[in-house]
Amino acid sequence: MKKIGFILISVLVLCTSCSKVKQAIGSDKQLADSTEVADENNAKAEPELTKVSFCSVDSMVQLSAEIPHFEDSRLNDSILAYLDRNFNGYNDLYKQYNDAEKAFKKGGEKRWNKLKSEIEELRSEWDEGDEIPDYVFQWEYTDEVVVEEINENYVTFVNTGYEYQGGAHGISWINGTTLDRQTGSVVTEKILKDTSSQAFQNLLKEKLGEYFENDDLESILFNNPNEQDIPVGNIRIYKGTIIIQYQSYEIAPYAAGLPVATITFDEIKPFLTSEGLRLTGMK
Repeated sequence: MKKIGFILISVLVLCTSCSKVKQAIGSDKQLADSTEVADENNAKAEPELTKVSFCSVDSMVQLSAEIPHFEDSRLNDSILAYLDRNFNGYNDLYKQYNDAEKAFKKGGEKRWNKLKSEIEELRSEWDEGDEIPDYVFQWEYTDEVVVEEINENYVTFVNTGYEYQGGAHGISWINGTTLDRQTGSVVTEKILKDTSSQAFQNLLKEKLGEYFENDDLESILFNNPNEQDIPVGNIRIYKGTIIIQYQSYEIAPYAAGLPVATITFDEIKPFLTSEGLRLTGMK
């Protein structure tokens, strides 16, 4: 009987120990799962956003930018390259100062000094005795980059600006840029397919017609849309849409402004490549 009692007690202890081990294993698994989820959430978490700006004392040059900083160094390098394309020389200045705000202001000063030297050169070339119209030297340059959207697949920026250096009028622009968070690369019109097809051209004409308030596109666009394809302009992804942006004089006269076609994901889905489907979350 003592042996049987001892065996029963041993089995009970063993079962209790096994139960505790299972609980411990279960807790460890839950901890591992939660850690994995936390790591994934951190990887996709909202990045730090640095806002920088420059305004010359005469307000001739006004620059500003929003700069997100991610854990992914490759994506940060792509953002740095993007900013350098908009604010020429920013990349080298950032590497020199390792400070976004200081680099941006130094770049703004360089831009301002360049414009001032161009004005002085123009003044020196002006014929003596001839009266210089006031507007000739009322130059203006504004350039702004803002973060339009960040999600798990991409980061979208919008660059807007205006430049006037005398003449009848200045030039405004709007450029959107979407960066693929998986590769760090700039998203281009290559995410679209069959853009020369009648179906896509009809869709593009419909959306441009909305911008032009249903005016006759044939009388507005440089190329007759009934005879030639409408080219695909600058594209960006923004909250369930693909935005196709055109600049002054790109497809229409200056008076037409900055034409834009805004197409929903559902409408453009048949014309998206596999990359386009992945980026838009429709794969």
